Amino acid sequence: MTLIWTDPTILTALAAAGVALGYLVLHERKAADPLLDFRLFANRNFLYVNLMLALSYFLFGGVNYLLPFFLKLVKGFDLSTSGLVLTALSFAMMASGFLSGMLINSIGNWKLCIVGALVVSAGYLMFHLFSAQSTIDYIIGTLAAVGFGLGLMLSPGTNMVMNMAPRDRHGMVSSLISAERSGPITLGISFISMLFVQAMLTVASHRHVTTSSTAGIRVDVLATGFDFVFVAVFAVSLAVVALAFLSRDEVHADNLGEDTIEAAVVGV
Repeated sequence: MTLIWTDPTILTALAAAGVALGYLVLHERKAADPLLDFRLFANRNFLYVNLMLALSYFLFGGVNYLLPFFLKLVKGFDLSTSGLVLTALSFAMMASGFLSGMLINSIGNWKLCIVGALVVSAGYLMFHLFSAQSTIDYIIGTLAAVGFGLGLMLSPGTNMVMNMAPRDRHGMVSSLISAERSGPITLGISFISMLFVQAMLTVASHRHVTTSSTAGIRVDVLATGFDFVFVAVFAVSLAVVALAFLSRDEVHADNLGEDTIEAAVVGV
């Protein structure tokens, strides 16, 4: 059975999720020792950086899930070749992660986040040129660009979130960051997959394109689905860039020594 967005089951599930989320916020705001102090988000910097991280993981999860299908179904790579190509993203992320760790003290978290967000967005723009004719070098370079940008951005962004939280909230905020990693990745996989299938259904020459085996789906239909997804991913990446520019490298007074406390921009 295929469900659509207007199906009562989906609408009921969305309504239940909204009610549950609203109750969680109300309950935690009244709790003496909350699991998550939502008052932290009253600080716009804290809100912006958390949204930046969540959206980054959201896009990363969805794209990372879909790319093996592109390499297999559109490019025709075997599983071993596809796996080797995808390592470009991981290796680039590791390399830039080390680099960002060395540059944080000299450049600062905020500037690294901006540079990383711009590089990631440029990489996602390069995805739009993916096709059956794309060379393996171009694909590897694009994946390396995305991975390099993510490595530059994620660690400094995490530092910014932790710096803005008072010391008695560090454990809470650390758990929040973990949730912002796993939750958005899962949602990104679901949402990007939905966009991909919807795009194929829109352009398919017959209604039952998704009921046949993947080998029987026309390459042009698959390519159109990937094109639509890559455009959407790039559009969302622009929001990540905007959030990076809007945020500021802010340090709570609890996280500063007495000699530098006067220079602090005190948060929540």
